[in-house]
Amino acid sequence: MHNANLRSPTARAKLATGKRHWSKLTRDLSLGFRPGARGGSWYARLRQADGRYRIGTLGEYDDHDEARTAAEAWAKAQGLERGFTVAMAASEYLSYLRREKRPSTYRTTLRTVQAHVLPALGDVDVQALSYEQLLRWRNRLVDEPVRIRGKAKVRPINPDDEDALRRRRATANRVLTVLKALLNRAHDEHPTKVPSNAAWAKLKSFRDVERPRVRYLSEAEAQRLINAAPSDFRQLIRAALYTGARYGELSALQARDVHLEAGSVHIVRSKGGKARHIPLSVEGLAFFTEITRGLPPEALVLVKVDGSPWGHHHQIRPMQRACRSARLEHVNFHALRHTYASWLAMRGVGMRALADLLGHSTTRMTELHYAHLSNNHLQRQVQHLPALGFEPDGKVVSL
Repeated sequence: MHNANLRSPTARAKLATGKRHWSKLTRDLSLGFRPGARGGSWYARLRQADGRYRIGTLGEYDDHDEARTAAEAWAKAQGLERGFTVAMAASEYLSYLRREKRPSTYRTTLRTVQAHVLPALGDVDVQALSYEQLLRWRNRLVDEPVRIRGKAKVRPINPDDEDALRRRRATANRVLTVLKALLNRAHDEHPTKVPSNAAWAKLKSFRDVERPRVRYLSEAEAQRLINAAPSDFRQLIRAALYTGARYGELSALQARDVHLEAGSVHIVRSKGGKARHIPLSVEGLAFFTEITRGLPPEALVLVKVDGSPWGHHHQIRPMQRACRSARLEHVNFHALRHTYASWLAMRGVGMRALADLLGHSTTRMTELHYAHLSNNHLQRQVQHLPALGFEPDGKVVSL
């Protein structure tokens, strides 16, 4: 059975009229939609023990989640409810992320759930999960072929490649974090359906797998990159180096978000859903003063040379061309954020302050990526200790 996309009004508007389109909710329950002149009607279909289906009419709903809730209530009323499954828990968690207006987190979590959680665990009742089952699932994630982003292809894992295995374990940890988050929310929201979290509470992540290789630019490399970029992209690069903001945050920046009097840039909503204020250096303030001069409050600060906005992934090719011209390798736009943070860490900025500037909720990721640079800074300071006249034979010849 084709699993139709019923989540958004735009997707439903593309469906053929005159028939029901079904989307599977659990192993036995499906949600249906028939497009109509005034929107359309929703249905529920439940597979019974004898293999036959029972169909119920739900009525008209504007929102997919409301229709889903109605379908689950209808199934329960039939006395045939199949329990609270991992797929149900995932759907509620994704709806929560979408309501919280975290588009980046929502999209990333949705891809993770669809690729790794639902195929293996979607039909399983949450309360029926066992530690052994989840452990096997976690371990299988390491052995799965690597999915090539943007393509319907996979690449097998070489079992002799230690670094490849480390990356797969790190990926498995991130997927496990998503699964635990949606299961813990189900446990909190539905204590009668999910009375215990024991199965996943003691399931641990793989250890010693996060060894990031942060690529940051030297000051000379940054200058070469700026000089190699066209004028519109050059402004985007400089803004990233002055603020450490992500590409999506910069492309959405409005003139009202640049507070010249306070000498700061206001990121209204970051990847984690929280706002933050980024103080500017003297040069950074002069830069933003120049590029916002005469702009109305709602105008985008950073746009292309023709005045159009920087869209999703529009930074990739200009960055590649600028890097080729500047003779830089292994540098993407996100490396500018790493550069900003690395420069500050090497100048003695503490991890808590750096985490706040980057918008990290804790210092864990900040320390993981930049603490060693701060240590290098400390190492250089130790070189200022006075000389004691040490000679190779261990004697002190003068003081």
